[in-house]
Amino acid sequence: MEKNWDFLKRLCETPSPAGFESKAVEVFLEYLKPIADETLTDSYGSGVAILNPQGSPRVYVCGHADEIGFIINHIDENGFASFTQLGGWDKAVVAGRRVIIYTQDGREVPGVIGSTAIHMKDAEERKKLLDLHKLFIDIGAKDADEAREHIGVGDVVVMDYPFIELLNGRFVSKALDNKTGCWCAAEVLRTIAEGSEKTEACIIAGANVMEEIGGHGANMLAQSQSPDCAVVYDVTQSTDTPGLEKSRVGDIKMGAGPVASLGSANNLAMFRKFQDAAKKLEMDVQTEINAIRTGTDADSVFRANGGIPSIVISPAERYMHTPVEMLEKKDLEEIVQLTVRFILDLKPGEKITPTPWPKG
Repeated sequence: MEKNWDFLKRLCETPSPAGFESKAVEVFLEYLKPIADETLTDSYGSGVAILNPQGSPRVYVCGHADEIGFIINHIDENGFASFTQLGGWDKAVVAGRRVIIYTQDGREVPGVIGSTAIHMKDAEERKKLLDLHKLFIDIGAKDADEAREHIGVGDVVVMDYPFIELLNGRFVSKALDNKTGCWCAAEVLRTIAEGSEKTEACIIAGANVMEEIGGHGANMLAQSQSPDCAVVYDVTQSTDTPGLEKSRVGDIKMGAGPVASLGSANNLAMFRKFQDAAKKLEMDVQTEINAIRTGTDADSVFRANGGIPSIVISPAERYMHTPVEMLEKKDLEEIVQLTVRFILDLKPGEKITPTPWPKG
């Protein structure tokens, strides 16, 4: 794989459950330190790399470094560990999975989330999914004392599933949501820094913490870095798999180009600037509608500092919030190209102003 795809693989395989993202942020900053003018972390651990810090406008490009995971909250007398979730798990995909427990003293302990065999369940039990608080992690310990020698309350847990490449440049990982957003932010900064076409804009690339539990890190960075506009990267639902009703969920395809969000937190002038950039590149861009909220860091960013013009740009992802999230390399490459074009087209010192609807 080329160097930048190795960077994505490393991000995805670095554990960073929500609230415990420091290892992934370290990977992000290590990649950008030779390129950026400044790098830093804030008081809650979000990572920032800045190119042309005195430039204007100040453009914040960001993804969130946290992945959904679990945290251990109890170990019973038989050595089984109970847990609670860090982020929005579908309980249908949790039982019977391999996990890695990351202890507070830096060790990795393998385990499994126990699942009762189907022939041991009665007819009613087979119809139900167990609530997460009724599931448990088994590390093979004989009793509580042995379990507590290896793990403890407060240790965090992620799924043990590797980053793999499939046909047609498609990737699978447990953490594409949203290590891909961090990758896009980093690649935008790198592309502009190393490109022949220059800009007077300041590029602020962020790896935000705690998106999956409230979008907190993005709000902190939006406040502290005071950007003039923001491009928020996340993944969005691909609706090209069997069983989805397009009239309800929209028509979004993996491999069909970047997805620009329209509505709620998405500034209309930003949306149109990205449309213009796509036309210059002769690039197909899909549109998704977020009428009330985006469910991304943009919901935290756009309200900061009296209002920051923002847009969400995403790759279409299959199987979100499962251990086998899937997306296509081309979509990520085009997101970077599209954002770079948007930034290069900004005038020195430009401020994003409201756009009338309909376009006049």
